[in-house]
Amino acid sequence: MVMVKKILTSRGEFLLERVFHEKEIQQIKELDDALLAPHQGISYEVLRAIALQGGLIACKKREKLAGAGMLVLESIPPRIFLEKTTALLYGTMLMPDYRRLKLGSAMGREQEKTALEHNKTRLLLSVRPENMASIIMRLQSGFDIVDYRMDYFGNDPVRDARFIMEKKLNKNPLKRKLPKPENTQTTEIMAGEKPDFKAREKIARLFSNGFLVKAYLKVPGQKKARIIFSRQAD
Repeated sequence: MVMVKKILTSRGEFLLERVFHEKEIQQIKELDDALLAPHQGISYEVLRAIALQGGLIACKKREKLAGAGMLVLESIPPRIFLEKTTALLYGTMLMPDYRRLKLGSAMGREQEKTALEHNKTRLLLSVRPENMASIIMRLQSGFDIVDYRMDYFGNDPVRDARFIMEKKLNKNPLKRKLPKPENTQTTEIMAGEKPDFKAREKIARLFSNGFLVKAYLKVPGQKKARIIFSRQAD
């Protein structure tokens, strides 16, 4: 491994390290199987390809793996095809004990730095619409929700639906303004591991009718988010 950065948190010091070796790749694969397999995990072949591109980061505490981030810098056929100026944030994961320490944000900043070093101008990622913490974190770091795909990974309605998020690099993000209430549609979605099929159906319908997400906000005191939509011209 090659150390990238030290992160100081209320739980002590963590190290971000770039991963290249087979043993560490296998450890990250096992962590992915444990945390993300129900939501479409990553294959060992794709994970190894990401590592060889220099896009695999491990988050460690006292040599113990706490999480990992995966950045695809070049196409990995037959699964992933990217334009030359685009990088894909394939995934970020943390052990439950190490969440809410801003480690995901720290890995995201390092991934963005790596993308810029490889002359990328655009970052993409996919995220379950119920993954409120990740969506809000990415919105705060300059991403926008630009699409919704019910079949991003395949045809399984439980596992495959995703928001597509995008960030233009080297550009100051525009200040988001909420549209007038009379020009909006809203829906609420339950946050967590289980799919909210009712909300997903409305999201798909609104996107198909030309609406875009203008805001994704936590509902105070509840484990749900309020999504505000408006048409592209609004």
